[in-house]
Amino acid sequence: MFSILKKCIYINIFILLLMFPMISWTILSYYRSDMIKAFDFDLNEKRNKYEINEPLNPLTICNDIEKYYNDRIPYRSLLITAKKYIDEKIETPYKSEIEMKLLKIFNQKKNFEIQTLYNETYDGRIYKCFDQAVYMYNGHALNKDEIDVYDTEISYPIRLTDNKNVIIGQNDWLFLNISNIDYYTGKVNISTTSQLNDVANKYNMLKNLCKKNGKELVIFICPEKEEIYSEYMPDIDIKDKVEQAEKIYNYLKDDNSINYVYPKNEMLKMKKDHLIYGKYDSHWNKVGAYIGINEIKKKLNLEDRDLYNEKLSKISDENYDLVYFGNLSKEAMKKSFDYNFENYKSDYKYNVKTIDGTNGAFISTCDDGFDKNVIIFGDSFISGIYEFVINDFKNVCGLMYTDIEKKFVSERLKASDLVIVLLAERNQDDTFDFIKKCIENYLGE
Repeated sequence: MFSILKKCIYINIFILLLMFPMISWTILSYYRSDMIKAFDFDLNEKRNKYEINEPLNPLTICNDIEKYYNDRIPYRSLLITAKKYIDEKIETPYKSEIEMKLLKIFNQKKNFEIQTLYNETYDGRIYKCFDQAVYMYNGHALNKDEIDVYDTEISYPIRLTDNKNVIIGQNDWLFLNISNIDYYTGKVNISTTSQLNDVANKYNMLKNLCKKNGKELVIFICPEKEEIYSEYMPDIDIKDKVEQAEKIYNYLKDDNSINYVYPKNEMLKMKKDHLIYGKYDSHWNKVGAYIGINEIKKKLNLEDRDLYNEKLSKISDENYDLVYFGNLSKEAMKKSFDYNFENYKSDYKYNVKTIDGTNGAFISTCDDGFDKNVIIFGDSFISGIYEFVINDFKNVCGLMYTDIEKKFVSERLKASDLVIVLLAERNQDDTFDFIKKCIENYLGE
């Protein structure tokens, strides 16, 4: 008897749960129409609710009723929004952690294919003439004047680039696809002791020249994004798993006479807890740059800081160079993030002066920090360390290698006592040789 009563209670509770949404929705419709409007908000579906048209079709009536009810189910907007939120919370850790590990276990990665997403990712309503521009593209790149023939109100890149310049990897990670890939695959590499010795001699020549003029030299090579986040890269034929920069590092690590910094191992360790590179950018983010300047300080036996002691907050990542370079749609990408270092020597006073006529060159002075006059020659990666070096050293001059022949450089170089050459892996050969030649000309005067 008790068992039957118990079953009846459970059945009634189940029926009440099924009926509760409809009952509560009906009551609210009569007494709190304002709440109904708040709950039944627009989901921007850009379609009308399903209607049952007459005459009724006996073959489809059940399906028609189901569609009709689904479009008018109580609390529909709230339920759909909640489902999307839950799905996103579940999908994000799966995509960023579990999926990559499963792919590694079963060795199933995307093949390296050139993807053309122009028609899919560019909305014809927003980018009115883009389909026409891509149609014309075929055998050549359009310049801005050619595109402007279609619509002068839309600002396009100076040159339309083929998506061959950008690799779309796992989980929509973007990677540069120019000379850096030759270093990543080992196509550009060194293999013999003689070749390694030639590189060491080149570095030694510059180091000795700096030392002769009372300056210390640091050569910093920043790992490429695809080397740190290789799990997101498509399958590519790797000729040599040990890259050139890593071979040089291993060759020089026991030679304390050359300050050669290649922080790949440190970045691989730190990426477990922090994002190191922008998901849609070819450069390191603030944490990556922080690791870089810390490794430089370690090499110089200067007091470094522990990343885990820093107070970090996440901010929106506004660096999307690969999106623009590949002519992809920023609106189609999920938002990525960078970091804000909330207490990085914020109590110190410093002044930064940018230099007119240069590609972002700057001079800074700080009332604290290490008592060194620093000059940094580098590529676009140096912009990431500005925030830290201007707080860490009393006097700093930073500039792109494209500005190295400006008149002010000679004076700043001669006044410095620490020279830092900071380059991405892909620039470790030709760009380093150019910087070396310029320094030799200045210091040899």
